[in-house]
Amino acid sequence: MKKISYLLFVIVALLACDPALRGDLKVFNHCSRNITIKYIYDKDSVQTDIQASSYITVKQLGGLGRNSTFDCCPCYSTIISISKDTVPIRKDITKSESWIIPNKQALKQRRLFKQTDVKCELHIYDSDF
Repeated sequence: MKKISYLLFVIVALLACDPALRGDLKVFNHCSRNITIKYIYDKDSVQTDIQASSYITVKQLGGLGRNSTFDCCPCYSTIISISKDTVPIRKDITKSESWIIPNKQALKQRRLFKQTDVKCELHIYDSDF
């Protein structure tokens, strides 16, 4: 009886564990020309161009947290700067309103043993410069 109680306790404890945060941060270039982005990746500073009508993944999310309550993309962003033809972006990329989470409703739906990855997107347009 003691073993069954212990086993039941372990199962309940594992089911109640906080799942790991998973997902990614992407920057989409909707501009007519390339944009240059500088960000931190794995403790190194990276500068790269994003082709027009393209995107890159700037960060993979991981660690402790709940995808179901995620709501702050810039909190996990490592972007230092974005420019087009050496003109810096005017859009404030440090504000949550500048980012979208297209699957926010799906994140709120809790499923046992199945987790939806967070999708953070920053969309850049010519009008942002």
